[in-house]
Amino acid sequence: MNIRLWIARKRLKMAEFFVLIKEFQNPFEEKSATVYVKEGSFFRSQGGITESWGKNWKSIDAKNVEDARLKGYASVKVELPFWMLSTRVSFDGD
Repeated sequence: MNIRLWIARKRLKMAEFFVLIKEFQNPFEEKSATVYVKEGSFFRSQGGITESWGKNWKSIDAKNVEDARLKGYASVKVELPFWMLSTRVSFDGD
């Protein structure tokens, strides 16, 4: 890992996560997506970096799993699922 990236993550209290984003059209003709999240060290221990199943997973820096999932949805510009709208996620370190 790049030392500058490591220092930045420590300073911002970020961790590495991997996300898999599956986009699809729902029955109402709206663009939707499902975002799967794995913690970085767990993903690596499963062999996600070297195995073929891990090739579509993307590395992302986030504060926690919920933050990583929100960033995944934001990257494909889709509306959040209704169950996530009631999830409390803090962006200011609370």
